[in-house]
Amino acid sequence: MVREAVSTSEIAFQGDISELSCDLALLMMSSEDLNLKQHCEVQEAEELYQVAAILEARARDLRARAQERRSVVTQLDLEVAGTSRQIQTLEEKIRAGWAKHLGLLYRVRSY
Repeated sequence: MVREAVSTSEIAFQGDISELSCDLALLMMSSEDLNLKQHCEVQEAEELYQVAAILEARARDLRARAQERRSVVTQLDLEVAGTSRQIQTLEEKIRAGWAKHLGLLYRVRSY
C-alpha cells in the first residue's frame, strides 16, 4: 500500500513535471514570438524614423524654395513699381509736351 502511494505520487509528480515542461515550452515559444514581434516593431520604428528624416529634409527644401520664390516675387514687385513710376513720369512728360505744343498752337492762331 505504501508502494502504491509512492508509485502514485511518482506518477503524479512526473505528470506535474511533464505539464511544467509543456508550460515552459509554451513560454519559450511565446518569448520567441515576443522577441520576433519586438524585432519587427523596432525595424518598423527605424523605417518610420527614416521616412520622417526624408520628409523633414523635403520640408526644409520646400521652405527654401518658397523663400527663394518670395524673394523673386519681391524683386519683381520692385521692378514693376519702378516701371510704373517710369511710365507715370513719361506720361507726365508727354502731357507737358502736348500742353506746351497746344499752347504754342493757340498762340500762333491768336496772332
